[in-house]
Amino acid sequence: MCIITIKQVGTPMDWSILDTCEKNNPDGSGFAYVKDNKVHIRKGYFDNNDMQTALEKENINLDETEIMFHFRIATHGKVAPSTCHPFPMTSNKSDLTRLRTTTNVAVSHNGIIGDMPTHKTYSDTMQYIRLYLGKLGKDIHRDNIRNLIEHSIGSLNCLAIMTVRKTYLIGEFVEDNGWLHSNDSYQNYQAQSLCTSTGTSIGTSVHDDGSYSDSQWNSFVDYDGNIYDGDKSKVHYTSYPRDIGDYIRCDSCDEMFFWNDECDTLNDLVLCDTCSGYKTLVQANTYKSNKKKKNKKGKKFQLWKK
Repeated sequence: MCIITIKQVGTPMDWSILDTCEKNNPDGSGFAYVKDNKVHIRKGYFDNNDMQTALEKENINLDETEIMFHFRIATHGKVAPSTCHPFPMTSNKSDLTRLRTTTNVAVSHNGIIGDMPTHKTYSDTMQYIRLYLGKLGKDIHRDNIRNLIEHSIGSLNCLAIMTVRKTYLIGEFVEDNGWLHSNDSYQNYQAQSLCTSTGTSIGTSVHDDGSYSDSQWNSFVDYDGNIYDGDKSKVHYTSYPRDIGDYIRCDSCDEMFFWNDECDTLNDLVLCDTCSGYKTLVQANTYKSNKKKKNKKGKKFQLWKK
């Protein structure tokens, strides 16, 4: 569920930390810093070498500048440069997707914010900023407002809100040698869990090629997240136990979603709310066309029937 990593003022850059963050959170990254009384956001990187090159071109003293980094694991919204963090704190959709921008406030998020409108492009973080944080303006500097934000997002979420004045942290962060981290995925390469809320682990042994295997279910997971059984034949995510409260992947769109007692399946596939709504359409695609007709304009169309 992502990681926010902040290099504090006076702390030397350590790209080995950021390399580990990227390896554990591979769905895109970005950074933000303050210069000339503005917060500068640069994002959309899928390789730390590219981000390092971009950062070195910013003409800042890296050791003496506070820099907020974010590395993403996608749970909602597409994997794309535009959905990488940080985001400007705004209600403007187009501003949220900009890869290079200056703003008064930048926001990075670690976790999953529930009850946000689902969208194929915009993540839960983008929706939360657009609908709520973007309307706060200067009120973000008020302690009681930030306390309300912390209460609303719950204890499993972390926010880093960088302003020209200071950076506010919401949630629990770990300090380690001048760096602040929203979780421990900066420490070493970890096997990813499909059921993050309950801690159910798929894979504990990391192999030389970057893949890892699991002793409990004798499964094999490669770097791309493909799951295999003991003889390395690909299987569905649905081959593994799931309980109420788990976050799992949809077998149709591959998005992570919250499993509850109302979630649906089709032909033994687990479907998220969006794909479940298309179930009738999926079933219709199994129909066969039996004849062709022409409309009055001479254009062909299909009649479908079971």
